[in-house]
Amino acid sequence: MTGAAYDWAECIETLQRQRASFDAVIPDKIEPADRTLAEIVALNLSTRLRTMSHQQNHPVVLRPAIPGLEWIASGQGDFAIGRSLIEVKCIAKRFSASDYRQIAIYWLLSFAAAVEGKGEEWQDFVLLNPRSGEEVSIRFAPFLTSISSGRTKVDILQVFQTLVGSRLTR
Repeated sequence: MTGAAYDWAECIETLQRQRASFDAVIPDKIEPADRTLAEIVALNLSTRLRTMSHQQNHPVVLRPAIPGLEWIASGQGDFAIGRSLIEVKCIAKRFSASDYRQIAIYWLLSFAAAVEGKGEEWQDFVLLNPRSGEEVSIRFAPFLTSISSGRTKVDILQVFQTLVGSRLTR
């Protein structure tokens, strides 16, 4: 995305960091065929992000802020364009329930920040797999309607805060 040359040492460092949270396997060395495949996937990702950026007339934001709440630390997403959150899953399988759950929690955190006047609520999301070319793009309003059993956004946030809140007295 930045136009810089690939830094394979940085890629290995990223794998080492991700190994703590994911099942990333660090190869002994990166074979030429692996480099070619990685470059194809990177080109697929950057091309799709540039196209989306052009369509929405907003720049691509690398590592957008994901606000924290209570004991949940703030973090970073993969990409954003305007108020669209883009999460990349470079996997051999289809998107899973945990991918959608991650997106829903990111929305909840953005909504909580917006209610407190500390940020903006995400309006839609994209799950993108540059490896397979699969993409799911959904506005949050219908997504939340389909998973919330008729609850309003405020109701959803209140339930979430009840589950994660440190202000509970027992």
